[in-house]
Amino acid sequence: MNYLTGFLNFDLFIGTTVIKVLYFAGAFLVPLFLWLVLQRGRARCPRIEGLLSLLAEKTGERAALWLIFFLSLVALEIIWRVACEYLIAYLQIRQILQVLSG
Repeated sequence: MNYLTGFLNFDLFIGTTVIKVLYFAGAFLVPLFLWLVLQRGRARCPRIEGLLSLLAEKTGERAALWLIFFLSLVALEIIWRVACEYLIAYLQIRQILQVLSG
């Protein structure tokens, strides 16, 4: 019970393990998120569908579309990784400063 009240009062903070679990959950959900954004964009704006079809015709195949999707996915994964690493570094610096301050 003390842990729960300490957490709710912000006396206890989440650890790096929680952020690592959050990272792996997000790493698996980022492709799904990107796919849903693409599908929603295609459904809401028919012009996007026309542009994607035009791009597919110019290249002869849908390889360019898959390349754009893949590069977007890689960029999102890197951004997610950097954000989680930043949080882990912040928690580690905070812990070191607490130890040094006594």
